[in-house]
Amino acid sequence: MCPNGFELYDKSNEFEHYDMVLSAIKGRDAEGALEAMVGFSIRMVLQRWEKILEYFTWLLGHRDSLSDPDAHDSLLFDDDSFSRSRRYFWAINYLAELDISISRNIIQLDRFIGEDSPNKSLREQLNQLQHLRERILGQRDEAIALRDGVSYFEPFH
Repeated sequence: MCPNGFELYDKSNEFEHYDMVLSAIKGRDAEGALEAMVGFSIRMVLQRWEKILEYFTWLLGHRDSLSDPDAHDSLLFDDDSFSRSRRYFWAINYLAELDISISRNIIQLDRFIGEDSPNKSLREQLNQLQHLRERILGQRDEAIALRDGVSYFEPFH
C-alpha cells in the first residue's frame, strides 16, 4: 500500500540535526538540557507524524475527484479483487493503531511538561501533537465513509 520509497516506520537513523541538540544543551543545567533534548525529539516526532499523515492523504486521495462527477461516482464501485475496499479496510485499522501511538506520545509529553511548566515551546509541541491526533481521527472517519460508500455492483451506463 505504500508508495515507492516511503516507509511508515523510519529506519534511516539519519539524525543530521544532532549539532542543534549539542548547542541547545551547552551551558544549561540538567533540567534545561533535558527539556532541550525532549524538545528536539518531539520536533522529530512531529515531522514523522506529518509524513505519515501526508501518506494517508495520498492513500485515501479522492479530493481531486470532487470537481469531476464521473471520477467521484467511480468511488462508489469496487473491482473484482476488492482493491478499494481492502485499501480502506487497511487504512481504518492502521489509523486506529496510529491513534493509539500518538495518544501515548501525547500522554508522555503531557506528563513530562506537568501542569505548571513555564516551557511554552513544549506546550506548543503538545498542542501540535493533539492537532495531529485530530487529523488522524478525521482521516479514519474519512476512510470509514469511503469504505461504507463502496459497492461491488457495476455502475449503470
